[in-house]
Amino acid sequence: SSGSSGINAEYGITTGLWSISRHPNYFGEIVLWFGLFISAAPFFSSQWAYFSILCPIATALQICFLSGIPMLEKSGMERWGNDPKYAKYVHSTGVLVPWLVCCECTPLPSKDLLVDEDNNIDDHEREQEVRLEPDNDRVIEDCRT
Repeated sequence: SSGSSGINAEYGITTGLWSISRHPNYFGEIVLWFGLFISAAPFFSSQWAYFSILCPIATALQICFLSGIPMLEKSGMERWGNDPKYAKYVHSTGVLVPWLVCCECTPLPSKDLLVDEDNNIDDHEREQEVRLEPDNDRVIEDCRT
């Protein structure tokens, strides 16, 4: 062990970039490929070269919907989905984009796990409702403003 304690030892990295995004490495990967396209675009000599935008788009779609994030989120939910500390981390940390907590795009643990020792729910969680999606038993969160 590297001397980590608490939630870091249990769930992996939750400090630094991982405190503001659950998958900052995937966010960086997507930004890198779009950045390469943007930096190369002024030097394209043919209109056909603009089709190269399909590469960063395909990378982003694969990471977001096929392999990267869905597999890791599912694994985390199976492993720690009933733990209140993990539920709080998932509810308060963006999936991909730092500081962007998306309510409709991530499986979430039960809201009951967000109740503290005195049966109080955080104000952020008080404004949200958790419901169970019948087709795949995935918990998702509806945000209210």
